[in-house]
Amino acid sequence: MKRLRQFAIVSACLFVTTACNAGQKCTYDDGYICAPRDEQSLKFNQQEMVPAVYLTAWQVAYEGFLRHESLSAKQKDLQHYKIGFAESADHYIVIFRALLLAEKDENGNVIGLSRGSVGKSIRYEVDKANMQVQRWQFYK
Repeated sequence: MKRLRQFAIVSACLFVTTACNAGQKCTYDDGYICAPRDEQSLKFNQQEMVPAVYLTAWQVAYEGFLRHESLSAKQKDLQHYKIGFAESADHYIVIFRALLLAEKDENGNVIGLSRGSVGKSIRYEVDKANMQVQRWQFYK
């Protein structure tokens, strides 16, 4: 039962990260520019695929992310992040990288990226042996 619950949570989290809301046909990239992702491009881009075991580490890190008292509800909204995965010999590494805000000219046209963001970039180390968060740190 616990595994089924975990699978449901992970599935829901992945759905949220790929479709920020039901009316939106894309995910956001830096500058909150629409960066559509479709299945066809995913088939041929192995860089966007992750090993399935990372999803268990994602769940553990995401639960820790939601518990951070120093983050506002808006900062905990996944639409403000891109997620990355890596691993070392003993840890899975889950990175929540905050999207950069767009820099706009006086007419509202995007002219670049600002150094600001809504979210806060955070790195989690999840122990492979017990699937617990061992360390986390905010990036500057």
